[in-house]
Order: sequence, then C-alpha cells, then structure tokens
Amino acid sequence: MGTKYTFDNWWNGDVILEYATIYHHKNETPLLVGWGDFNLEDVTKIKQEQGRIFAENVNTLLKQHSDQFLERYSNSLIKLEYYRREINECESIINGVFHHNKSINLEHWGISLEPCQKIGV
Repeated sequence: MGTKYTFDNWWNGDVILEYATIYHHKNETPLLVGWGDFNLEDVTKIKQEQGRIFAENVNTLLKQHSDQFLERYSNSLIKLEYYRREINECESIINGVFHHNKSINLEHWGISLEPCQKIGV
C-alpha cells in the first residue's frame, strides 16, 4: 500500500486532488492524488472542509448579489420591469443549458462568465 496523505497535506497544498481544477505555475508539477491516497478519517475531514468553503463562498456571493439588487431596485424608476428582468435572468441561469467550454452572457446583469481553464497544464 502506498503513502497515505493527510488532511494537512491537502490543506497546505502539498497534494492536490486529481478531481480539482488545477492552478499552478508553469514550471511546477503538482502532486495529484485521489481519495484512495488518504485515510478514511482524512477523506471525511477534507470533504467537510470543502463543504464549509463552498457554503461560505456561496453565502458571500449571494450577499453581494442581494446588496447589488437592493441598491439597483431602490434606484430604479421602473421597479416592476427591473424586478421582472431580474427574475428572468435568474430563471435562465437555473433552467438554461450551458456548455462547459463556452462563455455565458447575462445581458440584464451586464456580465459574461468565462469557462474555467486549467493554468500551467
């Protein structure tokens, strides 16, 4: 049986899960590992930490978006139309078909989301 890595190895960036989007310097070769390279206890701990980080980021983004919505809504001269466009934009995101390698244009919000790319690989 090979080396078992720990939560600390993952947390410190000594190893990177092979399932992750990988960002690293061009001349650097990251050590990619799978779940089988950790003890079950560390797998559980890593997954819990990933869940915590994900929820924290979702809440941060939701708060930012909510604050922006409230500010724009309060400044809008046609509040009902603004509200309808906001709902339509959210529905298109929830129900839309997106391709992982194409940009997503959100016209009402005036932004474009670019696909993730692995850097340095």
